[in-house]
Amino acid sequence: MNTGAGVVVSSEGYILTNSHVVSSASSSIKVTLYRGRQFPEKLIGADPATDLAVIKIDAPGLVAATFHDSDEVKVGDWTLAIGSPLGLQQTITAGIIGALGRTDIGITDYEDFIQTDASINPGNSGGPLVDIGGHVIGINTEIAIGSEGKRSVGIGFAVPGNLARLITKIILKKGRVVRGRMGAVLKNLSEEVAETSGLPVGGGVVVKEVEPNSPAAHSGLRPGDVIRKLNGNPVRRWNQFRNTVSASGPGSVIHLDVLSNGKARTVNIRLVSIESRTQ
Repeated sequence: MNTGAGVVVSSEGYILTNSHVVSSASSSIKVTLYRGRQFPEKLIGADPATDLAVIKIDAPGLVAATFHDSDEVKVGDWTLAIGSPLGLQQTITAGIIGALGRTDIGITDYEDFIQTDASINPGNSGGPLVDIGGHVIGINTEIAIGSEGKRSVGIGFAVPGNLARLITKIILKKGRVVRGRMGAVLKNLSEEVAETSGLPVGGGVVVKEVEPNSPAAHSGLRPGDVIRKLNGNPVRRWNQFRNTVSASGPGSVIHLDVLSNGKARTVNIRLVSIESRTQ
């Protein structure tokens, strides 16, 4: 029997979990709440590209989890993983954040994982990764696989809470995620560029290439520009920026605070569909 976990995100009965938890079910899913109450679920929408899904149960009056800004978490912070590992319901394990911004893991198309050594096993998927105050900072998604098969080797990965909240909001509004693009290749801010720009490492991302006739090109964005903020929020990693922009969807207008040749300026870009060009 497949098991997983989830996070209540609304008092109306909406629950955030992993896409692979709901897609791998051989039959209808039953949600078991604390103290054993069970409810059939209704799938509201799923986004396999980030391995997130939203379901709903007919249980009004639930207490929604509180999220913390996942951009503020740091390597070394204590964290707790909650779920039903190996079918052991209501299990909590403890560890620290081992790394941020993990990519190229091969789990999803849009990766920016929080890495933790809090013990995560099959059954933790979709459950919350929380800070020591009990605030959700991520959604547990996958474990590193050892040579002996699918068993925990002490490394797990979670979708950052900020991305999870964005995807949840989109699914609740539209039922699915349609991605947008602006037509630029980015890279993280190196120590050398950061020093010459008077910025800290992690204080923005650098535009590496701009696709001709793309929304980015039409906006005046140029190679070498440093993007410091996206819609007023600090930008720290290229993959974080890409994931947020793509989830905004075609037709959305994003507002960038850019440092160009030492001068600050604002760039507004209207996104187009990601399908408009083969990635």
